[in-house]
Amino acid sequence: MSCCCCLYDFIKYSFKSSVIPTIESFFTTQLFDIVQKISVSDIRKKIIHDRYILRVKQYKDQYNYNNRWNDLLKIIITIGSLAIPTMISLQQYNRDCVNSPEKSCENTNDLNSLLFWISMATSFLISISSAIRELYQLDKKVIYQLETKEALVAELWKYIELSGKYTRYSNHEDAFIYFCNKMEKILYYSNQKKILLSLKKQDDEESGHSLHQLNPIYNIESSPKTDNLNNTITIKPY
Repeated sequence: MSCCCCLYDFIKYSFKSSVIPTIESFFTTQLFDIVQKISVSDIRKKIIHDRYILRVKQYKDQYNYNNRWNDLLKIIITIGSLAIPTMISLQQYNRDCVNSPEKSCENTNDLNSLLFWISMATSFLISISSAIRELYQLDKKVIYQLETKEALVAELWKYIELSGKYTRYSNHEDAFIYFCNKMEKILYYSNQKKILLSLKKQDDEESGHSLHQLNPIYNIESSPKTDNLNNTITIKPY
């Protein structure tokens, strides 16, 4: 599996580096250069870079890592699920060939034995892949990590452009406090999402029930509520 991941990374990053600039180079160079030109103090520029731009890169890296494993495990499960019925059909065909005196079958027993062990190994690999996805909740992680990253990027660009709700401010200096408040709320609900996933997993393990889908969403406009982590958080359009 590690060899497959290395090959996957090599192909993916070779293609990206030859066609388009990577997201890491974009956020560490171009966007940082834009932030350096806005009319705010140096300390606030450093806050934007160290607190928010680097956090976007962190979420992007986490998303790439988890999405890579999630895609690889899904491919194994999908291909394996299709291959097992085919191998079972071939085994049945070979048995019919052996039992039929009209057909001449050579090395059928050896082929049946090989197909049997391949089917067993494939079934075992499918079970392990499914268990890993469920244990680490990869399908849920990639969703909320991607949505968090996109929410941070959208809010950052709105602040730079002074668009959306930032049109009420005449310059970036006046809008800085409001911008930080919005960004911190996004990060807060992202961390709350991690807590909700952890609590949900513990509850399901104790009750023995399967995990229910929990949509990662952020209520940017409302204030944080810590009294009940199980409350539904809804996203409001900008």
